[in-house]
Amino acid sequence: MQPRLDLRLSQRLIMTPQLQQAIKLLQLSRLELQQALTQQSSKTRRRRQALLKRVRIQARSSGMRRTLQEKPAEMKPAERS
Repeated sequence: MQPRLDLRLSQRLIMTPQLQQAIKLLQLSRLELQQALTQQSSKTRRRRQALLKRVRIQARSSGMRRTLQEKPAEMKPAERS
């Protein structure tokens, strides 16, 4: 019996969530795509508003004085992070 060395090479395709979403969106009609984008935009806006509300509550409870609407240029140099 002679020693043997085998080398195997394989490839595998993986459907990432982003690829799955892209394929799904490409199959939609123009009207369906507009509806999907509008719906996603609304969800994103609601999530952003909920997140800002939670951050403001946490900021108030931790004693932070600066509101989230202030721009960094309006802050005093000592308050900049």
